[in-house]
Amino acid sequence: MTSGSSASRNSATFAAASVRGPPVNETPATGTSENCHPARWGEHAAESAARLINWMNGRGLALLALNWSRELPPEMLGSLTLRFALADSYVQARDWPALTAMLKRGSWQGVESFKRALQAKVARVTGDYDTWEKEWA
Repeated sequence: MTSGSSASRNSATFAAASVRGPPVNETPATGTSENCHPARWGEHAAESAARLINWMNGRGLALLALNWSRELPPEMLGSLTLRFALADSYVQARDWPALTAMLKRGSWQGVESFKRALQAKVARVTGDYDTWEKEWA
């Protein structure tokens, strides 16, 4: 067998394996995907969402995490835990305008130093050295 036919066979095997599993609209726990939406997760929804985003970030899936986070209810974005996770996603994705916008929203009380460090990072990587010096000093 030549290497070309082997590669073709491996591609076919991968494709076949990737379509197996439960239908897209089902989850193993409930049988439906309707309970998978963060709005249904209860009082710890923001922390659960942050854990999922951190998991995605740790696997190089920051863009997927950011796309998924657009479905989150606005009231969840008040959670510092969730904002920390999203900040990591924005940094990994190098989406400086979106990170800047997020840093301007909500209260950062108690973690102002974290916010200022992120503002300094954005200023430095975007070449805004005056702001970088102001935030870093």
